[in-house]
Amino acid sequence: MGSLQPEPLSLADIASSNGTKRPSIRVNNRSLDENAREAITALERKGDIYRRAEALVIVRADEIGHASIERLDQASTRCLLARTAD
Repeated sequence: MGSLQPEPLSLADIASSNGTKRPSIRVNNRSLDENAREAITALERKGDIYRRAEALVIVRADEIGHASIERLDQASTRCLLARTAD
């Protein structure tokens, strides 16, 4: 008998499974400002990402429930954007 392991889900599958469509960001023939503005808007719609001064931040809770504000670095921002928009 073959194994009955489920197929891994793609990001598109995950996004469509909760009934919401991820926003698309068109990057060709546009200025960097337009692309950045659209990307930030998509991240802010996610609900748990905020803008503080000129930085994007996220509120996290530690193991005992104390909240802290963490600035998102470039790698974290890219990862979140990849999960948030197409």
